[in-house]
Amino acid sequence: MNAFYLDKMSKIIQLLDDNGDGVLTLDDFYAAADRVALAFGHAHGSSEHHLIRDAYTTIWDKTYAPMDSDRDNVLTFDELVEAHQDTLYDPGIGYERFRPLAQAFLALADGDGDGIISREEFVRTMRHAFRLPEDEAHEAFGSLDETGGGRLTYDQIHRAASGFFCTDDPDAYGAGLFGPVVPVRA
Repeated sequence: MNAFYLDKMSKIIQLLDDNGDGVLTLDDFYAAADRVALAFGHAHGSSEHHLIRDAYTTIWDKTYAPMDSDRDNVLTFDELVEAHQDTLYDPGIGYERFRPLAQAFLALADGDGDGIISREEFVRTMRHAFRLPEDEAHEAFGSLDETGGGRLTYDQIHRAASGFFCTDDPDAYGAGLFGPVVPVRA
């Protein structure tokens, strides 16, 4: 696993770690769900809010909790990296671990249900779901919009998620899915 991949995993923890303790827990995912619900105008406790929380619970249960090797309900950086060994070595199977994350993103982002993610939908979702700064969300969108048409298909989102989570190639499609990856590890 190269330094670029380790930096990507650091970024994921940074973006999802709501309380800044350097680890991921279900509470971090609930905080993200609450931000997204608010951003999309859903009141706390509404049925829509519960659906978003349920989606984030599913992401935690299906994607991140299985990576918690000591089963303490806390996902550390080392556990995240160790769990990604299989993802890198078998991207076809490994991506299935991240499909629920991409599916939840698509369900949230595609507000008008047209099967296309506009720049506005992408940026709003990335800002609130992952706390990605607006300029980085625009940069991420630009790196994925192959035609310059201002739209992403579901297939492009899945390819981007696979390119981010399932390769250590900094030039892979999707390597910039969460904005620029800044080197943080020596």
